[in-house]
Amino acid sequence: MLYMVSMLSMVLGLLLQNTTVMQMALTGLLVLWFSYFVCGANFRKVKIVRKAPAYVYANSEFATVYEIQNRKLVFDSFSIEVHDSLISQYPRTAAASWIRPQRALSVRIPCRILNRGTYTALSYRIRSRFPFGLYELEDRRKDEVEIIVFPRPRRPSFIGTWQHADFTQTEHDQLLLPTRTGEFRCLREYRPGDPLKGIHWPATARSGSLMVRDFDPPAPEHFAIVFHSMRPEKRILRIFSFEKSLRILAGLFDYCEEENIPFDFTASFNDWETIHVPDPQDLAESMISLAGAHQRVETEPAALLEFILTLHPSVRVFVVSNTPVRYWISHLDKLPVDVVCIDNSSVKRVARILERA
Repeated sequence: MLYMVSMLSMVLGLLLQNTTVMQMALTGLLVLWFSYFVCGANFRKVKIVRKAPAYVYANSEFATVYEIQNRKLVFDSFSIEVHDSLISQYPRTAAASWIRPQRALSVRIPCRILNRGTYTALSYRIRSRFPFGLYELEDRRKDEVEIIVFPRPRRPSFIGTWQHADFTQTEHDQLLLPTRTGEFRCLREYRPGDPLKGIHWPATARSGSLMVRDFDPPAPEHFAIVFHSMRPEKRILRIFSFEKSLRILAGLFDYCEEENIPFDFTASFNDWETIHVPDPQDLAESMISLAGAHQRVETEPAALLEFILTLHPSVRVFVVSNTPVRYWISHLDKLPVDVVCIDNSSVKRVARILERA
């Protein structure tokens, strides 16, 4: 618009032989030329370094640092904007108002990636409108980085009660899992917060005050977490149900980390290969397998049963599936191990054959 007004003013000034109008037209053209030159110089040799975590959770905010560098020797840079779809705050922009030559400005911005997976090339746009907003220079750039996005953990509702008593599941099944207690240490007086089931009544009667059993800290158990996608005939397994199951698996891993429980993870999408996690504080390998998982549908339980039969009876086995439990629990009713069966909405336990005998 300024260019059109300047050109029309120049024509009008020539026709009217008016020097003031001509000077206004030339001033407008000079401002345009000056803005174009300054905008290019301001944008030149500006580099963006994006620093993001190597591992994040899907649909959860994480901090990303945008380091905006001015590599020019002389000129300052003003009003540099970085537009990135990862930025969770609208208008999804990180901006630096003023950067001196050979300096950098770091901006810390909350970001979010919605879906799990491995992201190796993330693009962004860098833009400058300085000065006056008459010109806009924009460049699309790409970072060769690797961000592995894990499924966001979703703990089953019963998971917090394993250490205490039995837990109730849908269909009102009582799943009596053993409590995690260590060796008996001594008897001591009752303190507020002690479980009532720990009261030693004979000692209480003798002493006249409540006495409870005191135990050593529990020794870590060992879990075997198994996943399968066995599909009954004529039933479709939707992809969103697979994603829900991956979140439940991530929740089980997260629980093992919190309680310091070593575990083994075996899944059909990993070709039934077992990932051993002796140190539950290091979940990288197991979580990376979830990030890159692709559903592998099976129609027979042979591989699942063959694997479970190799497990020791003392191992606590959790079988997770995106297929409803009612379609496959009958295949697990004659095994020498206890199995907790989990789908996206229910939990059931299958007691081992020795207990039933």
